[in-house]
Amino acid sequence: MGMDPITIALIATAVVSSGTAIHSGMQQKKQSKKQAALMEEDAANRAAEETRQAKEHRKRQKVAFLKSGVALSGSPLLIMQETLERGLGNSDAIKETGGAKASLLRAQGQSALVTGFGNAGTSALKGFSAAASANSGTPKQFNEKMLFDN
Repeated sequence: MGMDPITIALIATAVVSSGTAIHSGMQQKKQSKKQAALMEEDAANRAAEETRQAKEHRKRQKVAFLKSGVALSGSPLLIMQETLERGLGNSDAIKETGGAKASLLRAQGQSALVTGFGNAGTSALKGFSAAASANSGTPKQFNEKMLFDN
């Protein structure tokens, strides 16, 4: 004897809900990876610009010192070195922040994937449990909630 249509519908709904949950988690992870890569690229570009600006500022300081007749030794040299070091430090901070944000996005994507699989398992259990109850010989009144409750 085959399964009744209600049982088949409940099992089909469970399978579709499970597949949808897994697909959703996979898509969220994929999107998070893309966003993380873009964030790292953006941070690298901003860090490079910060470095470029620091070097440019140091050049302008050098020209200003030379135009005013100041020798490039002692304090002027230290000022120019500090300018460059500050810019490079800012550049490193930009890269680190971008990397940390990208790592967070990747972790969120992984979490979404795990959640998707968890939701798939829950949907499957609920659906198969409802199908077993519907097919157990214990009369159970059918309603739409049995099909779509996950």
